[in-house]
Amino acid sequence: MKRFAKIPAFTLTELMVAMTLSTVVIGIGYTVMGLISRNIVAIQNNYSSSTQIELLEQQMTVDFHRYHDISYDPIERTLKMKNPIDSISYTFSEQVLLRQTDTVLSQGIAPKYFWQGTEVTKGNIDALKMEWGPEEKKSFLFLYQEIDAARYMTTNGN
Repeated sequence: MKRFAKIPAFTLTELMVAMTLSTVVIGIGYTVMGLISRNIVAIQNNYSSSTQIELLEQQMTVDFHRYHDISYDPIERTLKMKNPIDSISYTFSEQVLLRQTDTVLSQGIAPKYFWQGTEVTKGNIDALKMEWGPEEKKSFLFLYQEIDAARYMTTNGN
């Protein structure tokens, strides 16, 4: 009579428990990866928006100091900056801010214009305040320019 030797192996119950545990661990891993990827996308969007705003602030600051004659046309919604050599324009629309033909900011902006400390709706300006973002996270940018004597005399009619 032949005796069969027992082969060491796992039982069906042990294999089912191991598969169930590995399924739970893999499911938790996928859930965590999904949360992390959503957070990374939110961080990238926030970084992109803040970088876009910082670049706008730098560019407009340079332009405010480079161009001496700055005026706003409410019909075209255009901020025109001129000096004897060059000129540039910023166009404000409902959703974007254009510098010449380049999109500088793709958010809704509410600009306010000032001339010698008084808010104006058209004509020469020497300061600009822009607000954007939702009401609970409203951000703003304030730019101004020193008025030189020649511009002061030409705008006041002296």
